[in-house]
Amino acid sequence: ACCGSVTRYKGFWPCRPKTPVCEDRDSYIFWDPFHPTERVHKIISQRSLFGSPSEISPINLSQIYS
Repeated sequence: ACCGSVTRYKGFWPCRPKTPVCEDRDSYIFWDPFHPTERVHKIISQRSLFGSPSEISPINLSQIYS
């Protein structure tokens, strides 16, 4: 996680106001123990819209309006 204690597995505990935060947020999957980062949300939305059948099945969202 990007936000969390300085332990080996950051994000084990939720973030607090003075919790250290990573500098490069795009390099992390989770912001805290529960919430994906903005980068992950972008990947999920792109694959939902335009993904192949192996990623989203039976069709992606862009095919609904085709």
